[in-house]
Amino acid sequence: MSAGTYNFPTHKRGTTFSYPMTRKTSAGVAIDITGRIYRLKVKRDINDTIPVIYLSNNAALFAVIVSAGGLSYVVGDILTVAGGTDGTVSVASVGLLGAVTGITIVTEGKNYTTGVKATTGGTGTGCTINVTAIVHGITLTTPLSGILTLAMTAAETAALDFDVAGYDMEEELADGTVTPLLEGTFPLSREFTD
Repeated sequence: MSAGTYNFPTHKRGTTFSYPMTRKTSAGVAIDITGRIYRLKVKRDINDTIPVIYLSNNAALFAVIVSAGGLSYVVGDILTVAGGTDGTVSVASVGLLGAVTGITIVTEGKNYTTGVKATTGGTGTGCTINVTAIVHGITLTTPLSGILTLAMTAAETAALDFDVAGYDMEEELADGTVTPLLEGTFPLSREFTD
């Protein structure tokens, strides 16, 4: 897997997806990928802002809801989410006494787990959020040999509803440098197994 274009083989919807890849130099030598972050985003259209598939090994925030609204917040406040690194949300709506009623993810961050998390920042106090889903699906299987595995459960593939979608994959080094690695198409068979 050096930089370039690659087309994944067709995968059957409703079955487990597991696809090993090896990160190599252009000369074909395996790269030590310890500590690197990989992100694979699949979109129906290049202009879509929300991917239909998002896999990563960084446990980023993917879905969040308000758990406790707190007091004295205003729309637009940026709150830092505890329990991980660099995840932030924006206050999208407030109710009585400035209690947060809606939030959107601003920065996905990394190293999160699901569950209720405290927040800091903004004009108010006491808002907690429930992280209902984190980005997963890429495992650094054998980092010293450059091997990583992309995976989705049968339930996750059963929920997909496209025939062919475009994807891109990027790598982030420990210093924050991001490099595009691959792009191509991801065909999906709508048939179910018996």
